Amino acid sequence: MEAGRAIVARRLGRAVRRAASSIAVAVIAASLSAVPGAAPASATSSGPCRGTVNAIDVSSRSVSNPDDAIRVGAHDVLDIVVTSAEPIGHYEVQLAFAGIDWTVAEGDADGTSWSKEVSVGDYSRFGVGLYAVHVVSGGSSPCSGGVLIRIAGSPFSSIAGWVLLAATGAGIGAVAMTASRRGRGFPKGPTALGAVGGLGAVGLVQQFALAAPTRPVVLIGVALGAVLPLIAQQVGSVLTKGPR
Repeated sequence: MEAGRAIVARRLGRAVRRAASSIAVAVIAASLSAVPGAAPASATSSGPCRGTVNAIDVSSRSVSNPDDAIRVGAHDVLDIVVTSAEPIGHYEVQLAFAGIDWTVAEGDADGTSWSKEVSVGDYSRFGVGLYAVHVVSGGSSPCSGGVLIRIAGSPFSSIAGWVLLAATGAGIGAVAMTASRRGRGFPKGPTALGAVGGLGAVGLVQQFALAAPTRPVVLIGVALGAVLPLIAQQVGSVLTKGPR
């Protein structure tokens, strides 16, 4: 009997570890699959404008490939310059995180060009990692474009990294918790914690500059995190019915 219990315990332990690690692995895989290697480098650019960020021409840079991100420090300044063959009117500079855009600078151009300095430290509210910069210019020939920037530094140099790590840990804990429930009802609490863990894992993917999460990737991460505790519960229930 004791030998049978030991076997079940080992099998259950291995299953729990596999299920727990699946949160981070599955979410990272989903995030990385959202980086289309064959996508055109300037797929989001439109109009007759030419833009530079810190004197780097962004026209040939991908808005999804982390390798094309412009590296900056947490206290650096983004020097954005846009020129056009046609007069430019109102313009906006936006930062994007997980599909959410917020305007960090705007103004009205006088002529066919404009420039703006944006302090990275004033707007990197989610810590380090990858962010998308979107620029929109009005006028007689409107144009827009985007580029990734990578804010250098440790994810754990700000509260954001620690919060995301804690959220991921909560999701892993939820998987371990439900593995021992033996199918006793729907695990509402662990499912909610799993969703939080999935969101945390997506955030860590961004913080470590593995990928720039889009809104669909965030939703996939939350969904995977919510489902994994249910899977762990069923796996645990099956394994605990092993030899006695």
